[in-house]
Amino acid sequence: GADISLLSQYPGEGEVLFPPNSNIEVLGMPLLEMHAGRAVLVLNIRANVSLKNQTREELEAKRKAVFMPSLHNTVQEVRRELDNITPEPPKWWGVHNCQDREYDRDKNLVRDYVDVVMKNCTDMLATYEEKDAAWFQSDQHYQVAVNDAASLKRLAVAKLKVLWEYDGDVNEMFVGWKAKQLGTVDAEKLAELTTSWEQSKAANEASAVKTSAIALCEWQALVDVGDMDAEVDQDGHTSLLLAAAKGDGKRVAVLADAGCSPLLTTKDGRSALHLLLSASNCTD
Repeated sequence: GADISLLSQYPGEGEVLFPPNSNIEVLGMPLLEMHAGRAVLVLNIRANVSLKNQTREELEAKRKAVFMPSLHNTVQEVRRELDNITPEPPKWWGVHNCQDREYDRDKNLVRDYVDVVMKNCTDMLATYEEKDAAWFQSDQHYQVAVNDAASLKRLAVAKLKVLWEYDGDVNEMFVGWKAKQLGTVDAEKLAELTTSWEQSKAANEASAVKTSAIALCEWQALVDVGDMDAEVDQDGHTSLLLAAAKGDGKRVAVLADAGCSPLLTTKDGRSALHLLLSASNCTD
């Protein structure tokens, strides 16, 4: 290695600088020798360079290397989920210029709709592919990327469902629907369902309140509608209790209206009210 004796605080000794990824290997047994009348323990050593250790650039690229395959897999899952929707014709099929056309999900029309949603997904994929590895080193950036990947499938399926459940003139809707990003479609549908739920509560229509609350829960995937009070973690939180622990009073109300029990407790005995009052960021 480079001789840095000039910089050493021990001028009587030699000092060298070893390159990155170097390590020191001790050869043989230590020897005790006499030097200038003093006993000195001598170790025979050899400098080695590990070719398996990762460079700084490789370490920095790790986060991106882990994230990108996961996002690729999610995009593939989206395609399978969309294919599960298309066997049944959309609500607008058979009306608005489709009266005399037999539904065939393999025809270009249906494939075009699916391709629009997949284009949104691959655009996200390309956006993250273009980011350099250093961008992923920021914890804040990485959390944004992880959140985007986690919500991608739900948002993509939601966008196609909005079109499939539309019962008006699809030709008028399609241009605007195609141009909207996944999150925009989701936000608009969420606002619509939330308004329906709030109006039902204001009108004090019990059956409508429950129906609209269930629709809101299903849209946001807040709970398994088939088992409203299932525990979602090892602490005994149900979906409602978990919302309470996060201080989300509005979500607790929606879940309760949908049929989740507000009377259950966690394994350590905390109720929804206790959790709501304990949450520092309690809202509504």
